[in-house]
Amino acid sequence: MLLGDQPGRLDDEAWPGAARSLADELLLPSVVYAPTMGALRHAVPVRAFAHITGGGVPGNLVRALPQGCGAVIERGSWPVPRVFGEIQRRGDVADDEMARVFNLGLGMLALVPTEAVGTAQDALAACGGSYVVGRVVAGERTVTVA
Repeated sequence: MLLGDQPGRLDDEAWPGAARSLADELLLPSVVYAPTMGALRHAVPVRAFAHITGGGVPGNLVRALPQGCGAVIERGSWPVPRVFGEIQRRGDVADDEMARVFNLGLGMLALVPTEAVGTAQDALAACGGSYVVGRVVAGERTVTVA
């Protein structure tokens, strides 16, 4: 637990009432997306995939965008895992910095045509579900997390 300005320890609970330590939460294995993205690719015409790793959402998604296209990601359109809130709170990290560094729970993004979104979500329902988190827009090749 945090006491005043003292940082928490990795063997402390991840947050009050958490079932595991902060270290265990941070070391949870990555999700393997290949089977799910393969199923999606067979269901709809996927334009691009973006695996969100180091560099956060903007740094990874921008590489999947063609020239003349940008993307707008809407904060609040997906549930951010609690561990990211704890990192932000404990480290006093700004929202923009969090999006620049971490995936915030968006480990894989698929860019699909607007008319295919419903079919894509139906295809992903059996794999745990999905969220529409943003849109591709005409313009400069940048990613905005708003």
